[in-house]
Amino acid sequence: MFGIKPLSLTYSKRKHCVFVLLLAQSLLMAGLLVQIQSAYSLENRPSKALEKSFNSKRPHLDFVTFIEPPYIFDPESTQQQGLVQVILQQLMFNAGIDYTMTIMPPKRAELYAQFTPKTCVVPIEKSQEREVFFSWVSPILVSYHGLFRLASQPPISLHTLEDARPYRIGSYLGSSIGDYLGSFTYQVDLATQNEANIVKLKADRIDLWASDILTALYISKTAGIEISRSRLDFFTTLRAIGCHEAVDENVMTAMRNALQTMYKTGQMDEIIASFHGNK
Repeated sequence: MFGIKPLSLTYSKRKHCVFVLLLAQSLLMAGLLVQIQSAYSLENRPSKALEKSFNSKRPHLDFVTFIEPPYIFDPESTQQQGLVQVILQQLMFNAGIDYTMTIMPPKRAELYAQFTPKTCVVPIEKSQEREVFFSWVSPILVSYHGLFRLASQPPISLHTLEDARPYRIGSYLGSSIGDYLGSFTYQVDLATQNEANIVKLKADRIDLWASDILTALYISKTAGIEISRSRLDFFTTLRAIGCHEAVDENVMTAMRNALQTMYKTGQMDEIIASFHGNK
């Protein structure tokens, strides 16, 4: 009897220990699930297109862009984030996608994204000519364009765009407004970057500068050169993300859904208002 009793007790203890361990493991897992569900809240979780891969490696995209203050600032000269940089950071966070960003000249960035898998260009101006070359997430921004001269120069009366035909118009490579004017045989002088056009105005190398209004005003203020704007705001463009056509459709859907949500919830308006200091 003495030899049997210890064995019986040992077996019972083992069953008890196993039960306790299983119970502790269940409670631990329940606690972890609560933590995961809390972290994976509606505010922070990836969009539904990526929910199925939540536990797998996060998707990654390479972005190429070009310096265009105040949308994109040169990271080598300032730590300030441009408006598009701020929007993209929030958009990719909401979509649950990791990304990198590389600076290139505008035209090169467009061509690089067109021919390089897993790559997108931002903020490209969406146009009928470019439509077929990319998969789109749009609009990131809406830009309004006008024609500018130096405040010190005699004004040019412009009532319609046709009135600008006799004049030399400055734009830059990769700008849809430059392409648009050139397609209608206007005298377009293209610079490598938009900032060069205010210098070309001052040097009398162009008569008018075609630019989106926000960029022109920023460049004018930064350069300390006052400009005047014609009353003719003749062109509206949609700034967008243009991705290589082979980018995974789930990734594209996640970005589109995240952008749509930013507009619906007012998050996009808040970012733009905050950027302009109107908040």
